[in-house]
Amino acid sequence: MRRYPRPPVFRRALAFLEERHPDGEGVREFLRILALKEEAGEERLGQALELALRHRCLAADAVRHLLHQLEAPRQEPPRLDLRALRVVAPTVPVRDVTLYNQLLGEVP
Repeated sequence: MRRYPRPPVFRRALAFLEERHPDGEGVREFLRILALKEEAGEERLGQALELALRHRCLAADAVRHLLHQLEAPRQEPPRLDLRALRVVAPTVPVRDVTLYNQLLGEVP
């Protein structure tokens, strides 16, 4: 694993995981992340790893989520023209509070 011939982001991801999980779980998680290369390709996986490292959230599930975000381009919502909306102020009826005062023992 130390001589992993991939782009630098892969080496940084492995180093991050090894530091966070020195018991060997970091290497296992890195291998789960590498398995995502089959469906995403090395370049896309590298982009997702860059984002994951930036957020300091390196796990196979998080990287898979980032890959989905990269594949589905974000669409801007349509512009809302507020001038076309007629805003009507709600009317709130005034309540007679005499009954509440009677409950409290204060009779006017």
